[in-house]
Amino acid sequence: MKLQTNVDGFIEKIIQLLDSMTVRHGNMLVGTTGTGKTTVSVVLSKALTALHAAGDESDPFYKPVHIDTLNPKSVSMGEL
Repeated sequence: MKLQTNVDGFIEKIIQLLDSMTVRHGNMLVGTTGTGKTTVSVVLSKALTALHAAGDESDPFYKPVHIDTLNPKSVSMGEL
């Protein structure tokens, strides 16, 4: 049963990221190593891309997604 709880939490994080993307122009995922930041963003991007490819037009956010990952230490605060 613990596995299902983890899956539910993972799905909740994906939904939270989608909700954040619908109201903001840019998003940063911040957290410690191994918390699933990359996995959440990749799963959401693949889902949105697949919905678009399937021809689902029920939501304007169902579009192909391209993710650019930046190392915040490689740019200045002004550039971020």
